[in-house]
Amino acid sequence: MAHVENDISIHGLRIAYREREVLNIPDLNLESGKIYALIGPNGSGKTSLLNALSGKDHFQGKIEIQSLDLNKISRKELAQKISFTPSQNPTSAIKVDEFLALNRFAHTNFLGKLNETDHVKISEAIRMTSIEKLVEKNFNELSDGEKKKVMIAASLVQDCPIMLMDEPTNFLDIGNKYQFAQLLKRIQLDLNKTVLISTHDLELAFSVAHEFLLILNQEVVKMEAEQVKSSKTLEEVFKDYNIQTDEKGNFKFS
Repeated sequence: MAHVENDISIHGLRIAYREREVLNIPDLNLESGKIYALIGPNGSGKTSLLNALSGKDHFQGKIEIQSLDLNKISRKELAQKISFTPSQNPTSAIKVDEFLALNRFAHTNFLGKLNETDHVKISEAIRMTSIEKLVEKNFNELSDGEKKKVMIAASLVQDCPIMLMDEPTNFLDIGNKYQFAQLLKRIQLDLNKTVLISTHDLELAFSVAHEFLLILNQEVVKMEAEQVKSSKTLEEVFKDYNIQTDEKGNFKFS
């Protein structure tokens, strides 16, 4: 049997706010080079999990990032391992090209001076996200959809093996969502990134994800996409909304 490389391993993870337990995950492994869709109702802990994985929030238990204990690695080293695209676009008057350059911080020296490799990584991210016409603009001049593209480009510029994205299709119309799905597939196939997206967009999830991470009773259940469709698990995940699905995983409306 071939050895499986795990980019993320979780053991005995507990996340709580004000003594209210949000998530309790005994064990969870995310393999290298796959796209994962994190699915659950509002308030179920999706963003909390992403914040814990990116070192932003406190947690109990152990998280290993490429076999390294998250609590024992430096902020710069973590920034070389994981990029995080938040659900809300930041507010900034900075020019797009300057914003992208800042996202090489984990790889530059203490002066932040860019070398040839840095410029190549920035150019590749601009090309891959098709934002050539935006680089000379100020971030605040962009539409919400354009800002989202720039944020994803910034994550590519950071050049990490693991990419976390919280609701990445927020503010995107159907055309931009389609382009984003194509981009995700290129990122995974061409760059061999491990991508974890938190999303309510099930159509997107089924079109790109290799596996689903379903938040159910404060735990995370990992299932393949076809398994999710046939098992009716989505009905359990969204049981408070009395959702019903057919044998293909589509919502049924009476």
